[in-house]
Amino acid sequence: MKYFDVIEASYLATDIALTERQAADEPGPLKIDGSPPTVTAQYVNERAYFVLLVAQFEDLVNNAVNAQVDQGRGSADWRTRELWGAVIPRTRRIQDIPFKLRLALLIDRQRVEYRDACGLYDARNLIAHGVLDGPLSIQTAINQLRAVASLIQEVP
Repeated sequence: MKYFDVIEASYLATDIALTERQAADEPGPLKIDGSPPTVTAQYVNERAYFVLLVAQFEDLVNNAVNAQVDQGRGSADWRTRELWGAVIPRTRRIQDIPFKLRLALLIDRQRVEYRDACGLYDARNLIAHGVLDGPLSIQTAINQLRAVASLIQEVP
């Protein structure tokens, strides 16, 4: 998650600036013209940064899966080589494999962290495709993404 910390810091700085601007200039939250009353600049800002943070996490997953595939394909055991070749053919890009399968190659599907990451990825997809409504706690998301990232980084 190469830029995760920078994106988090940028989000916090922007959120503080929006809060200060709201307190100084506006009697209520900064509204976006034509949007529902709950959609404020901070609301949109939070979702935009959330998409960036999940993208950083997805990049970590892709890199870790690539490393696992390379390791499996390079195994001395022919069964392991063939298994990895069958799971991910050389002609297929890692990004073409569904995210949840990529993640399952790294951590157990039964873990709560797996379910958290899948939920965050589903929320990211909704937001990225224009569905902005629904609850989101960016700090909770950050904590969950860091927890899953630490598990992924432990994968040999």
